[in-house]
Amino acid sequence: FLGLGDLLENTPDDAVERLPEPQRLALELALVRSAGEGSPDRVSVARGAQSVLRASAAEGPTVVAIDDAQWLDPPTADVLRFVVHRLSDERLGVLVSVRTSKATPLELDHAFPGGGLVRLRLESLSFEELEQIVRLHLPVSFARPTWRALHRISGGNPFFALQLAEALERRGRRSPGEELPIPETL
Repeated sequence: FLGLGDLLENTPDDAVERLPEPQRLALELALVRSAGEGSPDRVSVARGAQSVLRASAAEGPTVVAIDDAQWLDPPTADVLRFVVHRLSDERLGVLVSVRTSKATPLELDHAFPGGGLVRLRLESLSFEELEQIVRLHLPVSFARPTWRALHRISGGNPFFALQLAEALERRGRRSPGEELPIPETL
């Protein structure tokens, strides 16, 4: 339940304490908020997580954001699939990113029938778009060949391009034919 722990990390203790005892005990054990023997009952964990998220949505619109869903641990994916498939009129939105075009482990296609699922495919940025993004965030001035190398090496990914541009700016001028510095963070 590593992903569930991250998702519910800042959940106030009283939100969990208000749950029925089986759900509360299972969720506390799953989130390692209390010591216990064995594995928690997965249905109780799922119902507890659902109740916590519904309570949050009752207080105000809530978005559950999951980055890189393909890497969710199986117990967390099971809990989130359970919750997502039981959404009704709650003010609870779900935003999921996945790095492949395959189905997510949450089986969202089945959870949102009738157009409730919006799927966006993010493509790499064009040369001009990437240059504009970098210039908006960094005070850099590169020669045209350097901009082309930045676009080619980053593959049009704005995060990678910003990291590369920062590293290049820190290093200083680039000699013709010299490769761009790849920061260790990439």
